Amino acid sequence: MSQIASLRLLAAVAFGGLVALGSQLAPAQAIDPSAGIYRGFTKPSEQRGLNFNAPGVVMKVHVKEGDFVKAGTLLAEQDDRVEQQHAKGVEIEAKSQLQIAAAEAELKEKDFELHKKEDLFKRTIKIGDETYYGATEIEVKQAELDKAISDARAKLAKEQNDKSQFELAEDNAKIAQKKLYATTDGIVQAINVHEGELTTNDPKTPVIEMVKNSPLFIEIDLPIKIADGLKLNQKLQVRYDDPKATPMTAEIVFFKPTADPATQQQHIRLQMDNPDQVRAGHVVMVKVGDNMAQAGEK
Repeated sequence: MSQIASLRLLAAVAFGGLVALGSQLAPAQAIDPSAGIYRGFTKPSEQRGLNFNAPGVVMKVHVKEGDFVKAGTLLAEQDDRVEQQHAKGVEIEAKSQLQIAAAEAELKEKDFELHKKEDLFKRTIKIGDETYYGATEIEVKQAELDKAISDARAKLAKEQNDKSQFELAEDNAKIAQKKLYATTDGIVQAINVHEGELTTNDPKTPVIEMVKNSPLFIEIDLPIKIADGLKLNQKLQVRYDDPKATPMTAEIVFFKPTADPATQQQHIRLQMDNPDQVRAGHVVMVKVGDNMAQAGEK
């Protein structure tokens, strides 16, 4: 074999290797265009990074990586001992009615004194040309002033109690924010901050990462001509990359608003039920239909 022929052979082998490598790196491609079968891959329908509302030291983590949890499950807690103690003091004030009771009792006393002074002021005794009153007008005015002050104190006591109620609610809200709950059903994928460590509330480093694999999303790129023949909510046949796998049904839930003009590909997302909680990241074969396949060949 000549040197030129050898070089051509090596180039052909290298090219074939690159094509094979490309097929491994880009799973969303045609498997059998004539049969309308294209390759896609599964991904979680939700991926969430969960954080506390504010920085703090993690006191307890209640889950471990790989756990399946339901929405509302307590995942982790920050140290809330300071907030708990402050809330207990505020709660005493919020539940106490002593200030209100004392102010109301004083108001009743001052009201009684006012009525007594008014009654005495109305009673007069005449001795000769002189008229004597049981109480002076100044004493009546003083009693009215004393009642008004007591009335203000009673209202202030109620306002202070209301303020304590609001403060207690605020403290309880702060304590609630020290607890991290699952916002959806899913699997704990990663725990990035552990007990005794400080959370920074940085969205780039969430305390706990969760994924939801039921349902699964299927991401696939199709030739524009084929994608144009599909529609939202259309159901397509899907099978895992295994000849023995049972065919399933997936529904189109999203078309990327813009196709790729360089590759003439349109990105599409399908949704598929996953009752067996099969992990995401698998290659799947999507059948778009014989009529669609013929459109893609033209």
